[in-house]
Amino acid sequence: MQLKSACGKTPIQLLELAKSEEKNSDPDRVNALKIIEYILQAVDDGVSSSSSVWPMETASPSQRQLERYNIGDQTFTHFIPDSSKIPKQQPGTSKIRALCIDGGGTRGFVPLEFLEFIEGWSPLPDALPEEHLNIKKSFDWIAGTSTGGIIALYLALGHTVTECRRLYFLLKDKIFNGSKPYNAEKYESELQLAFEEKRMCDITDIKVAITATTGTPERLTSVLFTNYDAKTSGELIWKVARMTSAAPYFFNPFLHSDGNFYYDGGLTANNPTQALLSEITRLGVRNINLA
Repeated sequence: MQLKSACGKTPIQLLELAKSEEKNSDPDRVNALKIIEYILQAVDDGVSSSSSVWPMETASPSQRQLERYNIGDQTFTHFIPDSSKIPKQQPGTSKIRALCIDGGGTRGFVPLEFLEFIEGWSPLPDALPEEHLNIKKSFDWIAGTSTGGIIALYLALGHTVTECRRLYFLLKDKIFNGSKPYNAEKYESELQLAFEEKRMCDITDIKVAITATTGTPERLTSVLFTNYDAKTSGELIWKVARMTSAAPYFFNPFLHSDGNFYYDGGLTANNPTQALLSEITRLGVRNINLA
């Protein structure tokens, strides 16, 4: 699998171009491309056929589907293997499928790239490309922290990964510029436009858990906002997105109507996996597949 842009350049070649042309050198996109190239190269090195991940070479050209997407001003193409090449889960082995997306600021582009592959690999039988399932339908639970929390919330509302990427770059370009802390009021306005007046309880067909942090610097407490617990299910989604991503030095803390200040969930649970496992265990759920 060789990833190339519409102009025939690979991500590494574009990185060199970005470095040589200072006006096009966006550090965040450059870093994202570096990480993605590293990951894709690892995939190209080959994966055992007994693994749960299949390399692109398992599909012949006739079985591949061409897909295009944008990173900044560049358009990239890659091939997605036919879903018939992905082994089906055996009867009697059904498990709860949980997706956890950690924080990382602008590095949130990396999990989006992985999720796009999963989304492309999960179509209905004989589905046309436009009928592919969105990522939400591939999981029973979704958890997120910070930028991963925003991604999780947007996906939980039924948006595709492509739509999530658009929101991601919109927020990056509109909010993350100038001096720190960034403009919280402008950030909140953009989040309200994205999530409208929807509440956590409006997400009904998947369980969602988003981390945040409250307390004092001497004693921080991790908080979980969910769509199924009566204590938090009435929260406006945009406020949950704001709280989970209120990273110190980048944004001022969010003052909630309960009188508490809330900070980025990454202060106590940057990777929400353990928080979700604890929550699932508390609810007595068994047989979990984590992604």
